[in-house]
Amino acid sequence: MRIGNRGQVLLVFVAALLALLGIAALGIDVGYMYTVRHELQRSTDAGALAGASAFFDGSWSDAAIRALADARARAFASKDKVATSALSPGGEISVAFPSAERVRVDATRNVPLFFSRIFLGPTKTITAYSVAEASVVDTNVKGLTPWGIPYPWRTRTGTTCTTPRKRSTRIARKGFPTRRATSARGHG
Repeated sequence: MRIGNRGQVLLVFVAALLALLGIAALGIDVGYMYTVRHELQRSTDAGALAGASAFFDGSWSDAAIRALADARARAFASKDKVATSALSPGGEISVAFPSAERVRVDATRNVPLFFSRIFLGPTKTITAYSVAEASVVDTNVKGLTPWGIPYPWRTRTGTTCTTPRKRSTRIARKGFPTRRATSARGHG
């Protein structure tokens, strides 16, 4: 080893270690900010849905109903904890009515950073918003899919079924003879 090259490995190791720690610190703080953002989004979703539910009690143009929607939105948005404490209904939550039958809930939270203070500053402001609409669902609604089929249900022939029953179907495949398949309650 040459006399002038001693200690270079130590400098490269320290530089690589600092870079690795900086990236890890940034990853931890960015992950924390995404967690806070998710918690804020959950709170604003709850507030917007609760606020929109007030429009089922009356007209959107009624000031009392809008005040009820505002109160419900703030109350429900402030119930969940965000970064270990609940949101302040007056300071960190704002409620607006962008159009008829719609409620918009915005929430902000200032969060302290742990390791990335050098890169991103001591605190970061995280925001989220949700918009909910109250409307009556009736016929000809596109995109509405039922979540389940309740008992009793009607078959294609119009008969009412209340219990699972044994059924028989014919299966025909191209090139294969027709055969009979029978099933009842999951048995082949």
